[in-house]
Amino acid sequence: MVLLNTAAMLEDVGHRVVTAHSGRQALAILSKGDQFDLLVTDQIMPGMTGMELIEAVRSTAPDMAVALMSGYAELPSGVGGGVPRMAKPFRQAQLLAFVAEVTTPR
Repeated sequence: MVLLNTAAMLEDVGHRVVTAHSGRQALAILSKGDQFDLLVTDQIMPGMTGMELIEAVRSTAPDMAVALMSGYAELPSGVGGGVPRMAKPFRQAQLLAFVAEVTTPR
C-alpha cells in the first residue's frame, strides 16, 4: 500500500516511476540499462534489506542518487550511514521536498 501511494504521489506531479516489490526485482529492472535519477527503497523488503539493495546498486552505479525510507524511528547501529533517509509516514509535500533535496547536484 505504501509503495503504490508513494508512486502515485510522485506521478501526480509528473515524475516517471518504476516500482519493484523486492530488492531482487529492483536489481533486475536496473540491469536493463535504463537511466534513473533516484532509487528510493524501504529498509524492510522481501529477500534483502533496503541497505543491501543500495550497496548492490552502488557497486554498479556509484553515482546514482539513493534514498532510504523507514517507519522505524532508529535503524540498527551502522545501518544507513550517509544515505538520505525519510521517515514514514509522510505527506506528498514532504516527499517532493525530499526528492528535490536528494536529486539536487552538490
